[in-house]
Amino acid sequence: MAPWPTIRRHTCDSPEIFRSYPVLSKYGRPCCCDSIGMTDNAEVSAAIAQSRYNETVVLQVVAAAEDDDKKPREILLIACLDKDSGGIIWKDLSSTENQEEEDGVDVGIVRHLRTKQWFFPMLNDHRRNELYDQAIRAASKQAVRQFLLLQLQQEQEEEQEQEASVMRVLDIGSGTGLLAMMAAKYVQEELHNNKSKSPGAKVQVTSLEMSAAMSRLARLTIADNQLHDTIQVSEGHSTEHNLSTTSSKIQFCVSELLESSLLQEGILPALRDAWERQLHPTAVMVPQRARVLGQLVEGSFLKDYWGPHGDDNHNNSIRLCLSSDTTSDNTNNLMRDGGARGGFILPIHAEQWIMMTDQKTTTITNHQKNNDNNDNQKLKPLSDPFPIMNFDFSKPGALPGPQGRRLPPISIQPHTDGRVHAVLFWWELNLWQDLTYSTQHGREPWQDHWHQCLFVFTSDKDGYPVQSKTPCQLVACHNDTAMWFSMVTTTATNNSNTCDDVKGSTTNQNNEGDVPPPCKRMKQDENNNDGVPNPAEMPEHNPLISSFRACQLNNSQRQAFLQKGIRHALHEKGKNAVVLDVSDFALCAILAAKMEGATRVSSLESSTGGVIPTLSAKVAQLANGLPSSTANNLFQVLQCHAEQLSLELLNGMDSNNNDNDDKTAAASPVQIVVGEPYYQMLEGWHLQEALNYFYLVRALQRRGILADNFCSVPAWAVVKGCAIESASLKQAYGRCGGGENGDDKSSWICGFDHQQANCHGDRFHQYDLCLPMWEYEYRELTASFEIARLDYNNNGTTCTTGQEQQYSFSSRAPFLTKGTCHSVLVWVEYGVRVGKTDCFESHATLGRSYRQLVRMLRSPVVLDEGSFGQQELLCRFEFGNQKDLESYKLELSIGSI
Repeated sequence: MAPWPTIRRHTCDSPEIFRSYPVLSKYGRPCCCDSIGMTDNAEVSAAIAQSRYNETVVLQVVAAAEDDDKKPREILLIACLDKDSGGIIWKDLSSTENQEEEDGVDVGIVRHLRTKQWFFPMLNDHRRNELYDQAIRAASKQAVRQFLLLQLQQEQEEEQEQEASVMRVLDIGSGTGLLAMMAAKYVQEELHNNKSKSPGAKVQVTSLEMSAAMSRLARLTIADNQLHDTIQVSEGHSTEHNLSTTSSKIQFCVSELLESSLLQEGILPALRDAWERQLHPTAVMVPQRARVLGQLVEGSFLKDYWGPHGDDNHNNSIRLCLSSDTTSDNTNNLMRDGGARGGFILPIHAEQWIMMTDQKTTTITNHQKNNDNNDNQKLKPLSDPFPIMNFDFSKPGALPGPQGRRLPPISIQPHTDGRVHAVLFWWELNLWQDLTYSTQHGREPWQDHWHQCLFVFTSDKDGYPVQSKTPCQLVACHNDTAMWFSMVTTTATNNSNTCDDVKGSTTNQNNEGDVPPPCKRMKQDENNNDGVPNPAEMPEHNPLISSFRACQLNNSQRQAFLQKGIRHALHEKGKNAVVLDVSDFALCAILAAKMEGATRVSSLESSTGGVIPTLSAKVAQLANGLPSSTANNLFQVLQCHAEQLSLELLNGMDSNNNDNDDKTAAASPVQIVVGEPYYQMLEGWHLQEALNYFYLVRALQRRGILADNFCSVPAWAVVKGCAIESASLKQAYGRCGGGENGDDKSSWICGFDHQQANCHGDRFHQYDLCLPMWEYEYRELTASFEIARLDYNNNGTTCTTGQEQQYSFSSRAPFLTKGTCHSVLVWVEYGVRVGKTDCFESHATLGRSYRQLVRMLRSPVVLDEGSFGQQELLCRFEFGNQKDLESYKLELSIGSI
């Protein structure tokens, strides 16, 4: 066997493929950018390679020298399904034919908010809004007092009265401008209350925002609130701006650079830079402090979120890892090899994960959660909560340096025997004095933008044993954007800085298992006064697959389902049939070749970049020994696009149409086409995956790549739906503001009008949320019903290249119970043939391995005594229109029975 697998890379030599702008790219193809004013397409290609479906790539194109208007032009690239050939094409939203025109609406803001699923839940977090409002109001009093004192000292030093002064405020991370507007309002009020001490003093707020679209939204919102003369919104990272002078430092700073794991948004480098360059040493900061707390938990099922591990019996299963060594599962799996050696962070809604015994636990009624709600799939707390680390934002020099810290081991006394598989952690934010916000589950009203987090240990899938009332130790480390933990696996020494006994740290860069570097190599943080040495840089956390994908690959039922379909197809067509896998990662191809004995197998890999194709080949050859040593067996990974496939490629022939070994097999068409379906760029968007597989199969059928009597695994996909009631989802993803739609102040948050946010973002009735719905509370109001059916097998219809065909489906579902209908839950059910005629098995994209789509109704519909039994849900679903930017149309309404 060769030491490294060979991947057949086939690239099209015809440059016209890349020049059809505004269709820019498919799965990371080179892009021709001449027509948009870019001489080098490297920037576009790099941006696209890092993007996923439902994201918008924003490019600022500098105008040509001869253009009268020298302003940069903004190009918005939207990922769309290619209905002709399958895959992803990137369309320029700003071009005339694709422009989504709507009076008074900035389409760039609309598309930006669509990609920021946290945006409306954040604005609808009333507790967060109220605490920031109270904190900024109280902090403004101290900030103004300090400002006036500095003014008085300056007057005394210069022995003359100063002219009307300006108190400067900095807002880092504008968002809608809410915090900037709060600061402007309350500081101006305080200056007015103290006008005798500084007549004519006024406030000037500078608000910094990295996103061009979000900065435009902030300006619109600020203008609606008549504060555009007081607040200036500037684009760019806060570290790129120089806002202060020697004589004019900023006296008040507000920010909210926070996410579920606290540090990833960059609050530490942003505030450290602000203290070093922008703020007066006596400036007032909101928020003041943050602290992280945690809890040891047991959950053997967490191993499903990394790996994948596969079956211990190597002879009876495929191995989804990087070698055939059955003794090193912990060192060659796809997540660890990419950088997740010590563990990884998984944001969760902890209330649905933790095994609770108190009476406050909500009863779960929706059957979609089925087996995910049993105790085997719950986390078991092994300790009480304990403090982990603190951050002081309130004064200069208090924040740790960019190298981060390794904190002294934390002694923890478990209250229950068990095995530690993860640390559940959350944070508390002290905004001002006793005003504190906590992300601990149950402490604040439910919200869907800041979650609790698990740090899942990947050093040992069996976990670390602990005993009740026997102390154990945890080591916590962090850098500017991440934190990570390690369990001490041997008796700790008296030296709190000793790290030789620590197992599981992601700081390891040596060949010493999972032990962090010796303390003598750690850097000292000059800003840290606790005397604890700091770690070397944490290796980049860049696993080869996501935890979500690992959960799919660890799903044995899903794999068995696909294998049954492949087995029947090979039984019908024969082991020597040409098999083509058109999903990313080659899972079905490996199943066909290794487990079912297929002899002529190809895998089409067209994912972004070269990681997945290379990974597929390594897993196939190094871990599973493909192709087998049997003569004339063919197994190959083709890195190309579907329209570049030829029968010669699929039969392993060279450019001279010679396959050297078996000329009689030349130009055999594909008899079996298979797919999970899974596509890296569409990960989590299962309806789009189902449609993409449909387009790929139809395109290959039109081009004669597939035999007339080909069969597909899966044979069909059914898009299914269910009307649901979910007050929590409606609260999080409804219009922001305190009143009902139509009220004069229906869009107001803490006294500030946010109608622009609603105008540009309140569109969840037009596009879908993508959520792991087993984590959410909802109640079903209808039985599950069929929205659409996709037949992947040849159904006798003729398809002509370039022909546009639109598919339309209508369905209705009567309501079965009273309640309020807020939305429709959407998932996909796949079917494989396992016998003759109508013998099928099915598998649905429900449960922990999948996310589901949620489409909100424009307005909730109440089903009471008077209307229940007389109304039904009407659903219309369309796809296949190449001119549409959307992958499909889903229209929902309520009608009378």
